[in-house]
Amino acid sequence: MTHLASAENAKKKFNEIQLNKLQKYTKIISKIKNHSIKSSICNSSAIWLGEKYLLNIVRPGASFLGINPLLNKQNPLKETVSMYAQITQIRKALKNTSVGYGQTVKLKKDSLLATISIGYSNGLSRLLSNKGSVYINNKKLDILGRVSMDLTVIDISKFKDRELKIGDIVEIFGPNKSLEKFAIENNTIPYEILCNIDKNIPKIIV
Repeated sequence: MTHLASAENAKKKFNEIQLNKLQKYTKIISKIKNHSIKSSICNSSAIWLGEKYLLNIVRPGASFLGINPLLNKQNPLKETVSMYAQITQIRKALKNTSVGYGQTVKLKKDSLLATISIGYSNGLSRLLSNKGSVYINNKKLDILGRVSMDLTVIDISKFKDRELKIGDIVEIFGPNKSLEKFAIENNTIPYEILCNIDKNIPKIIV
């Protein structure tokens, strides 16, 4: 068994070099053992490199979650992972009010703001401070101010007063924003996003 260094990039010749080496040593070991042995080189991305890479066993992992196995190409899979938070507080805020640590933003108009139950300790990076977005009822809403440890403020002025309430669901990534796009916004890859989600966050498997 081996693991390709550049499986997501079909143009890398090193993939074929690794394949040829594995097949060479598989033959040698089979001869020593006096019977054929099974071999494996495919993780999720390698499965898309072609039939010759499939060998006896493949090891799909990320593909079960719908993570794109191809580099700079459209995802052939349907993503299966979504992440949600809840509204914990709703407040009206006046023009020129600052929001969040460091007062990094001031409101340009009277606004309706919501605090949501997620921060950088449980999966929403500080990189998204003042530039990230979330969704409620398929409407895109901006993150205002710095993302703090356990809470984040969003602008819900697109909704009427009392249209939303405490406990309403907020999509961090999911149907409206793919995990892949969310990872790009965070200047990373989907694997790291999933690994950084707090283990104590409830998981629902459907």
